[in-house]
Amino acid sequence: MRFTSAIFLVAVIAAFVVMITATGERSEERSEEARASGCKADACKSYCKSLGSGGGYCDQGTWCVCN
Repeated sequence: MRFTSAIFLVAVIAAFVVMITATGERSEERSEEARASGCKADACKSYCKSLGSGGGYCDQGTWCVCN
């Protein structure tokens, strides 16, 4: 019984690690795309909301800053 519980716990932890890693990579890709095309206010706000923040704004027309 303990062995089965240990395997389950390891599987759950591994799933969280994969999920967190994948989310971080997608965020980096999106921010690179935003930088390349310049900052657009609506896209910046929706991008920041997708990360869980209240919104965002364009700084110097290039960077999307989440707040």
